[in-house]
Amino acid sequence: MSRHSDFTQELADEICKRLADGETLTEICQDEHMPDRSTVCNWLRTEENSAFSAQYARARESQGDGVFDDVKRVQKRVESGELAPDAGRVVINALTWRAKVLKPKVYGDGVNVKVSDPDGGPVAHRVTIEVVDSPRSLAAPVAQLAIEGQVTPEED
Repeated sequence: MSRHSDFTQELADEICKRLADGETLTEICQDEHMPDRSTVCNWLRTEENSAFSAQYARARESQGDGVFDDVKRVQKRVESGELAPDAGRVVINALTWRAKVLKPKVYGDGVNVKVSDPDGGPVAHRVTIEVVDSPRSLAAPVAQLAIEGQVTPEED
């Protein structure tokens, strides 16, 4: 039986469902009725398959949820004595890392801070520069900035 190389939504749906259920792309593509892994990667890179790329990304994120759920399963095995604590720690660390990579917004360590004004707009900054005993060499650049509206001279 020959491998598929033409994109179909049916294949895309099956690939994404199986990814979300925890299979790797390599495992999926080993099935005879599936395209080669490189073919799927090519589909993901083409502009005409942008919907598939988005679907694939969502499936990978869902896979992150499943991987994180596996952490609890390993924890229970350690607690029951079925798995040595050191081995459990290794497995849990690996699973946690995978979950962070697959779904970083939920399981990642990063902190994303957005600073805005109360209405959600950019924050306005005001800087006051006091020049004491200004040399003549500063007068022209400061005057030019004032003309361009980049500096507002303050009156005492």
